[in-house]
Amino acid sequence: MTYCIITLLNLKEGILLIERIFSREKQQGFTLIEVLISITVFSILTLGMLQFFNQALDFTNKNEDKTLGIYVARNMMNFMKQQNFQNINDRYIKTSSDGTVIDKDACSDKMPSGEFVLNQSINEGLSNCPVFFTPTVNNRSFAVTVTLSPYKKTDAKDLSDSLIPMTVNVQWEENETSLEGYITSEKNR
Repeated sequence: MTYCIITLLNLKEGILLIERIFSREKQQGFTLIEVLISITVFSILTLGMLQFFNQALDFTNKNEDKTLGIYVARNMMNFMKQQNFQNINDRYIKTSSDGTVIDKDACSDKMPSGEFVLNQSINEGLSNCPVFFTPTVNNRSFAVTVTLSPYKKTDAKDLSDSLIPMTVNVQWEENETSLEGYITSEKNR
């Protein structure tokens, strides 16, 4: 027969080892449930942050579109401010009491003298005037119209011989913007 002799010291060490294995207070890791809960919480927070970045991207794209529209409107406004005040006043303002909307077709309008109403900068045999009314910027096509109105008297001052109010309207894709300004007489420039 074989006898197993366990000393008292070995028995105590064995019991301590078993207690250490099964004791929760002395464990040093995370359980599977704790790991799954932390991954779920992290995923929810990450999705919230992704929504924020998605909205920021949409906002940036809309602002880029609006900036391009305003750039096109300012470009047209500068083009109109360089035109002959008297020609525009005689052709569009004095002939209409409500105002006149002009577009790319106005590039071919002429005065009785045969002179074009709008400045026709000729580049390589082509007029640059239509380019201002239908520009393409960043592969986007824009349609520009200009509304010219008679000057309305304010404070008993009549500046109709010096100022022509204008509103530049720009449309592209599903967007629209407008700017207001004045064409000033050459004597005031």
